[in-house]
Amino acid sequence: MRSAILLCVGALGALALTAPVATAAVSEEQASQLKTRLTPLGAERAGNADGTIPAWTGGYTASVPGYQEGAPRPDPFSTEKPVFSITAANYRDYAAKLPEGVKHLFETNPGYRMDIYPTHRSAAAPASVYRNVFLNATRAKAAADGIAYGVQGAAGGIPFPLPQNGYEAMWNHLLAFWGPARELTVSNYVVPGNGRMEQVSAYKEIADFPYYYPDATPETFGGYYFKTLHVAVAPPGRVGESYLNWQPIDIRKFDFQAWRLVPGEHRVRKAPGISYDVPDIDVAGFMSLDEYYMFFGGLDRYDFKILGKREMYVPYNNNRLYTRPVSEVLGPAHANPDDLRYELHRV
Repeated sequence: MRSAILLCVGALGALALTAPVATAAVSEEQASQLKTRLTPLGAERAGNADGTIPAWTGGYTASVPGYQEGAPRPDPFSTEKPVFSITAANYRDYAAKLPEGVKHLFETNPGYRMDIYPTHRSAAAPASVYRNVFLNATRAKAAADGIAYGVQGAAGGIPFPLPQNGYEAMWNHLLAFWGPARELTVSNYVVPGNGRMEQVSAYKEIADFPYYYPDATPETFGGYYFKTLHVAVAPPGRVGESYLNWQPIDIRKFDFQAWRLVPGEHRVRKAPGISYDVPDIDVAGFMSLDEYYMFFGGLDRYDFKILGKREMYVPYNNNRLYTRPVSEVLGPAHANPDDLRYELHRV
């Protein structure tokens, strides 16, 4: 039996079977905070009391000079040095700001290290997204059967900038802004128990986000917020294997739609919903599909709760990571600490 290490930062919630949860839009007075005390997406504008988290002033909205569209984005903070490092020797001093998985890494891997850099609140979105988020705040609500099953009355921005429960926070995650479409090639690697890096798949992905199409409204985007086509390009035995997946915003009104092509069968078959705890073949079953993008798919089989907000050291502004070769990034027990950047943020 093989084993692999999966590192996730931040707890998304407690998981269990659950019943639907009721939810309603916030008042106009509450929504007005998105233009004063809160950022347009609902975070706190102000910095923290000791100055280690700065105020949000609009984020980074301009490209680094000389950047060519389509190239890997350069590190805008490449000249910065770590403020300090957290190691197995001192991690207990920072335990309140660390997720449980990282504590376990320190306890089991003496050489693991987290380099802590100055915090930059670089997050930004287009003005059109901010406008839609403000509209969604007072119009978005649970689907008819409950928020665990879907969202009504939202488009073009996260639906719940002032989330009242864990499901609303999770819908914000699923409906986060990634642009209206993308096309890229993804390579997946695992490091199993033998410590040797293995490429388990590579695929071309074409993804559309109808929820974020220009001029999309709750009535016109079509009920599917995410449509993706995966076409395998490696390893040789899987070349041409494909699936098409549509994710619905209301699973009682629209079905999960998925089709799979296995070249040797010479036909397209309807596939089970690509969701929940189904093993993900693109990572050789080391993860389930609901771990994709930290969480992916339907919410109705889980119990999500907001446990509160706290300051934590999390990966942030990791442009440098994506410029490094995979062979440098992946190690036998954890990612290479030299390639990772951590900052203090509210979580």
